[in-house]
Amino acid sequence: MTTYHGKGGVVKIGANTVAQVKSWTFTQSAETQDTSVMGVDDETHLVGRRSASGSISCLYDETDATGQEVMVAGASVSLVLNPAGTTVTRKNRSFTATITKIDEPVNDNGVITRSFDFKVNGAATRGTN
Repeated sequence: MTTYHGKGGVVKIGANTVAQVKSWTFTQSAETQDTSVMGVDDETHLVGRRSASGSISCLYDETDATGQEVMVAGASVSLVLNPAGTTVTRKNRSFTATITKIDEPVNDNGVITRSFDFKVNGAATRGTN
């Protein structure tokens, strides 16, 4: 079994690496419709549409003109998520996403961060670098 450390993760917008990424999440789900009937003990269902969403957390970097600064609320971006780095044989997920929320918490005794929530628009494909 192969295992990887999260420190190798990379987020790209197109060919451009997003600067100062601390973490990201990707969640994919499928809706189901219940087709169970009375008199039967076991539930049955039909699979409906799939959806995916996630978030990216970064250290604030206003100089990242092709990464963080591109992700504004309502923007459509081409994201590539590399969980284990960009080595040629490593798996990734790529998709078009809409940035749905930006959060920039600032406090007097911490590092300024940014987080970006996104919703996938269409299919998320699984590929290799």
